[in-house]
Amino acid sequence: MLLVFIAGFMGMVFETMLILIYQSHSGILYQNIGILLTAFMAGLSIGAILLDKIYRLNIKNLYVYALAGFVLLFSLALLNFFLNDIISSNLFLGLAGTSFLLIISGIFVSGIFAHASLFRAANQLSTIAPLYLADVLGGSLGSLLSTFILIPFLGIIPTGILLGVLSLISIILQ
Repeated sequence: MLLVFIAGFMGMVFETMLILIYQSHSGILYQNIGILLTAFMAGLSIGAILLDKIYRLNIKNLYVYALAGFVLLFSLALLNFFLNDIISSNLFLGLAGTSFLLIISGIFVSGIFAHASLFRAANQLSTIAPLYLADVLGGSLGSLLSTFILIPFLGIIPTGILLGVLSLISIILQ
């Protein structure tokens, strides 16, 4: 549950950071917000479908499943560090680039959720509700903290570094 909580938290903070970056570079507050939110949600759908297909291959090797979790968390960390490089270089990604990063982050976040619900789960039905609760609580806390504390007081780059480090630390939780 802690892994899913952290994934929900990181997903929401990353999404908030990308939307704020897009808005500040474009100078437009609400234009295209629906497209950006939809991109993240599309990524969530794609990630869940991909992980489901991987787990349906019926590979019984626990190392393969553990590797999938490692790849998801490590990739999420790399994505945060990559975003920091983009911000540092003052590169504007535009709507397409920002949407692409939101899709990718959504894939990783929902992939972590799916991984947690499928990896070593004796009864998947009994794990879904607690994991969903952890995801929603993590996302809610991520939204509040990113809006009121992390981004205003730390800034976007330190917040991104914090997310990358949190993602790397989360590797041991799986």
